[in-house]
Amino acid sequence: MAEYNPPHIKLRGTELSERIMNGPAPALKEDIWSSKFQRFINKCLQKDPAKRPFAKELLLNRFITYNRDEEEVQYSIAEHIHKGAKK
Repeated sequence: MAEYNPPHIKLRGTELSERIMNGPAPALKEDIWSSKFQRFINKCLQKDPAKRPFAKELLLNRFITYNRDEEEVQYSIAEHIHKGAKK
């Protein structure tokens, strides 16, 4: 979503399933993202469930807590998505 298209958009069927199950987790490709946003996304996309934070832990991430309220979080996420759409 941040980079406007889903990862592996060109893959279909079995090839897509294989990539999702056995390939690395998707990552942001552009260097336009803030380090806070990159770290947050990397934690969200951690494939190993034992290493992936729970939602409550993600809500304590600096990308989220840096903003004072829910509206600021929504604005910050929308700003990052808009940045990706402009590239």
